[in-house]
Amino acid sequence: MALVLAACSRSAEDYAAEVDRNAERDVVLKTLQETDPTFYGQIRDRAAGRLAAGESEAEVLEAMQAEMRAYGLRQAPYVAAAPGGAVVEVMQAEKALIEHLQATDVDTCAQFAMAGLPAGYQADARTKPLIDRAATARLVAGQSGRAAPVTREDPGQADFVAVYETMVAGGVDEALGQQFFGTGLMSAPPRTQCDVTAAFYSAIVAQPPARAEAVSAFIIKTVAEQMAPAGG
Repeated sequence: MALVLAACSRSAEDYAAEVDRNAERDVVLKTLQETDPTFYGQIRDRAAGRLAAGESEAEVLEAMQAEMRAYGLRQAPYVAAAPGGAVVEVMQAEKALIEHLQATDVDTCAQFAMAGLPAGYQADARTKPLIDRAATARLVAGQSGRAAPVTREDPGQADFVAVYETMVAGGVDEALGQQFFGTGLMSAPPRTQCDVTAAFYSAIVAQPPARAEAVSAFIIKTVAEQMAPAGG
């Protein structure tokens, strides 16, 4: 998500029109406009008001990113309720991103694995399309989950054992795999956090379709619950 705005004295309406023009060139904003026009209008109008009040483009973009992050957490139940293909595409898209970061930026990979991309993260030309794919996959899935929610049972122990066994077969140390599913890897080195999480994503999408869908939906929902601010 990016803003490219002319630097001059303009009204909030002028800035709102400029954000709309930017949305035509920004795949995330365009997808938000298509999947949730009401929220798109709200975030656009708030951004336009801030710009008209004299806030810098960088400050406004940071605020928009924070709003989008909070929106993503609120929408997670709808994403998790999307039809199978849309749910698995979210995991496929995030797998592609984390594997790219695994090869290029281990610290950011670890941050993404543990808590999502850091606030204000500036993606390079190779990383941005992968972030955009992951963001748009969630927006599309969220729309699908709102329109035609799928009711799924949570995956059982056998499902997670299958994922764990796939991870180990792919080279993850058994003890680290057990720690990942047990106490977690919050205190592990960044390389370990990154590599084990990448293996987890790979193992999920390698499962038979029904299991991949169930585990993907459960992870999307559970991670959002864990990341949601206390009390809200």
